Amino acid sequence: MTYRASEHEFLLTTCRLVAEDFHRKPEDVDLKMTLVLGERDERYAIDESGRMTLYLESWSEPKFVDGVITGAIQRLTPLRTRKQMLVEILHRTDKVAPVSADRLRMPGGNRPLPRGAMTDCISAMSDAPCTWPNRPPSP
Repeated sequence: MTYRASEHEFLLTTCRLVAEDFHRKPEDVDLKMTLVLGERDERYAIDESGRMTLYLESWSEPKFVDGVITGAIQRLTPLRTRKQMLVEILHRTDKVAPVSADRLRMPGGNRPLPRGAMTDCISAMSDAPCTWPNRPPSP
């Protein structure tokens, strides 16, 4: 007979390990969680009080643990801190981005590139190497 840990044991063990890895006390990662099984649209949500709801189609130890890790890490970074980080990220990005975030928000502020001007350098499906302007193609 094989013993399987309960969801509660997975939750506690995962939270303790996250706390340990981030050099924090286990009580700093006191994650409250509701598990909902039978949801085709697998996802998680964390409400303003910090309570997590994890929606899974069926029980999966790896998916459960991955969800708990995500929730535990968010417990280490309170909502107020995450909001401050967002403001700072936007501020720093506006300083270094070739196009400001404000300009991206303006309707009509961006003109599309002419067709054939550049290969699709983002697509992982592209067979051709990127041809950046003013850079000779690789041999």
